[in-house]
Amino acid sequence: MREPGDLQRFEHLYTTAVDAKNAAAKEFNNEQVGAAASRKEYFEKLAFGSAAAIAAIVSFVGTHSGRLQPPWLLRCSLISLVVAVVAALYRNLRFPSYALQVRRNMWMEAVIKETEHKRGYVQVALRPVDIDTGKPIDPSQYRQESEEFQTKVAANLERGAKRVIRLVREVNASEWLCLTAVGVATISLVWLAIRNF
Repeated sequence: MREPGDLQRFEHLYTTAVDAKNAAAKEFNNEQVGAAASRKEYFEKLAFGSAAAIAAIVSFVGTHSGRLQPPWLLRCSLISLVVAVVAALYRNLRFPSYALQVRRNMWMEAVIKETEHKRGYVQVALRPVDIDTGKPIDPSQYRQESEEFQTKVAANLERGAKRVIRLVREVNASEWLCLTAVGVATISLVWLAIRNF
């Protein structure tokens, strides 16, 4: 049963949801791009620095072969630096997938909310009109189509949420592996320098 203020209320909720969806998408995109760029640069620098350290160690070892003790410490440093390079490269490979999936999930959540409010508007309006096309909407047909659409989007959102969890674990694991490997390499190189010079 329609109440006198339902039409205005649902129209307002629907247009507010559309505006909120657009504003949230724009704000999130700007923030995500800035944060992702700075974090990507940080791990790129770690990868380049580790690769440069590998080159410097290999050059240095050529002139001091057999004199550095204990030899396992040098091997530990080199292996740690290689692990750091690979982890940083893997992290920067996977992060864009994570960022895009997060954005996609936010968009799907906004679409679900927009669909709910539009369905409410269509049910209470005397002659509902599609805002995008300007054509009249059949309430019963729209209700069925929107519920089917919302079910599909919700299923995609659920899969997307699981994917985000998996990707964030991959990214976090590669970040920690990279940072740990750089730390181990730094400590072992300092220890090697203290023991031999």
